[in-house]
Amino acid sequence: MKMVDFKFEKEPFRVSRDQEERDTDKGKIFTIRLNAMETTQLKQDMKILRQVKPSTALKQLALIGSFVLHSDKIGRLLGFILGNIRRNEQTGITDTDTEIEANVTQK
Repeated sequence: MKMVDFKFEKEPFRVSRDQEERDTDKGKIFTIRLNAMETTQLKQDMKILRQVKPSTALKQLALIGSFVLHSDKIGRLLGFILGNIRRNEQTGITDTDTEIEANVTQK
């Protein structure tokens, strides 16, 4: 049985845009600081988004947030959910992990 030796060569970096295009296409840079709770939340959101780069995850979360703010249907849905949360807090309900029990009667 003959062993095959695979050798992969790394391709050198190639610039995809010329300097003039990069000079005219400057984006805004925002420096942010996240506290421990916000960092934990970002890590959880990154898992949900299947995104490994925090900067891209933040961009995607901003876009998702924009969709939510500008969508009437999602706004109403969030209104129901947030209303439930508020009413639960007002009545002292803290554990919402409930199981539905079947109420079956046999004759």
